[in-house]
Amino acid sequence: YAALSFHKSGREPGITVRSNFMQRHSPFPVEGLPKSIQEAILVARALGFKYLWIDSLCVVADDHAMVRQEKRHLDQIIQGADLLISAARSPASDGFLGPCPLRA
Repeated sequence: YAALSFHKSGREPGITVRSNFMQRHSPFPVEGLPKSIQEAILVARALGFKYLWIDSLCVVADDHAMVRQEKRHLDQIIQGADLLISAARSPASDGFLGPCPLRA
């Protein structure tokens, strides 16, 4: 599996909460998710990954017990990933696949 590490600027749109938790067990549209998540999905698919771990989708944000439990296992999740996509330099809403300046 691949995992995404990205800059969070508070309560991101499209996060998993108790009210939409059951909907996350079925395919759902990615259009409402932050651009960094959408781009990570594209990258993971392009590289042939079937699974992508994204904490704001995999962890129920308003379930404090689950958040505490998952934080304890975060290092294992990251270390266990075959690929870590790091999008830490820009806000989640901006994405990370922007233009790449050429170097001389």
